[in-house]
Amino acid sequence: TVKLIDPSGNVVASDANQDVEINVIDGQVTYRIQDPQSGQWEYEIVNQGSDELSYQTEVAGDAQASLDVSTPANTYYETGSASVTGLFYGQNGDIENAVVTANVTQQDGTTKTVSFTEINPGVYTANIDLPDDGSYSITTNAKKNNIIRQNTKTITAKSLSKSPVSV
Repeated sequence: TVKLIDPSGNVVASDANQDVEINVIDGQVTYRIQDPQSGQWEYEIVNQGSDELSYQTEVAGDAQASLDVSTPANTYYETGSASVTGLFYGQNGDIENAVVTANVTQQDGTTKTVSFTEINPGVYTANIDLPDDGSYSITTNAKKNNIIRQNTKTITAKSLSKSPVSV
């Protein structure tokens, strides 16, 4: 016997909720839940026989939200700073009033956290420092309620040569 228990402590049953589909095929129990409640879910497996029971648990989800991150260029031919734009959106449109930050890994291995500002609904921007030549890894995190998305992008800074140019 398999029971799925929601974060409120209720046993999930398909006849009690139209958003739940339960399938049992060859001893495999599958729960499909539309818009699941946030929080900690639990399950209970009871072996009603005398033989040893082995089991496997797998959780998969499909959420219709995305975080796209872009910069004006992938390579900057001077050190200084670069602007980063994040588009946070879901199936119903832009996700407004989210908390968006980026962890920027510097050349010396340290990480700096940068906060984004929302400039339009679902559009967030920030400036990151590029103090030295090299690659910078930018891991952007966006969160609104129980929707969390992450995107990683790498950009490069290269100083132009200061040697004289002849024509």
